[in-house]
Amino acid sequence: MEVKTSRLPIRGEANGTWMRLSASGEWKEYTNAYQQAVGAKNSVRDAMQAAKPVGHFYP
Repeated sequence: MEVKTSRLPIRGEANGTWMRLSASGEWKEYTNAYQQAVGAKNSVRDAMQAAKPVGHFYP
């Protein structure tokens, strides 16, 4: 599980650009945390798929 937090308001879509309200009141581009978490999950999945099974173990 991954948890993200921000002290400032954030807006955006799951598959789009995210913006964060800066202290000056200007909306600035911000890293899409949803895409970052999905990318990390996929990296773990790919690494697990690449590992070759050793022996005949269940499952």
